Amino acid sequence: MYPRLYSLSLNQGMMVGEIGFWDDNGWHWRLKWRRERFEWESILEEELLTIFSRGVLYKDSNDYIAWRGDSKGFFFVRSTYALLANQGNISKNGVFSLLWKTKALPKVLITVWRILLDRIPTSHNILRRGVVVNFSLCALCNQSEESTQHLF
Repeated sequence: MYPRLYSLSLNQGMMVGEIGFWDDNGWHWRLKWRRERFEWESILEEELLTIFSRGVLYKDSNDYIAWRGDSKGFFFVRSTYALLANQGNISKNGVFSLLWKTKALPKVLITVWRILLDRIPTSHNILRRGVVVNFSLCALCNQSEESTQHLF
């Protein structure tokens, strides 16, 4: 869910007990980053910490890795997809299900998927992420702002 943010972390591969501490008020995360985060990354970090706060930590127990999306604790992409679909993050109308069943080249399917999620690197999306863009008009028509909706 947060691959870009996670790749910036210096905490990769560490156990929970190594990236935080207990005090009288409970558990506190101490995340370390390779560089200063952009504003939009700080927002993602807050969302990540909110998700972390839903978990229950026990002071006197050992860390172990288990995936709660599967009853046996093993990670599978299909269990992640099912988990996201149940949370409403994936369209309920079956568009994504139909998309992945379509017989097309993977790069075509991924492009369509990115269009549906508005993840094409248009000038509008790049600006929204806090990157300064010198020219935001569509390179094809030079009249409207370049957005996924406009291009496709």
